[in-house]
Amino acid sequence: MLYYVKTDRLFNSMDMEMDGVLFFFDVSELEHKRANEKRELTYSFKAYKDGKIVLAVAYSEKGRKTKSKTSCVP
Repeated sequence: MLYYVKTDRLFNSMDMEMDGVLFFFDVSELEHKRANEKRELTYSFKAYKDGKIVLAVAYSEKGRKTKSKTSCVP
């Protein structure tokens, strides 16, 4: 008999500091993947609150990727 065990990553919201800039990655609206989809994470600006840049984390839709630049200082 064969058994299929589905594994997936569980993400938590977190604070991070890089070069003196504070970031908060918000995964509160992140939904679990369905049917073992192969989707990438994307990050989008949500707000600037309490001296932190808040980024919303979501799974990509239609092959979209996060655009990135070399500097991200408010």
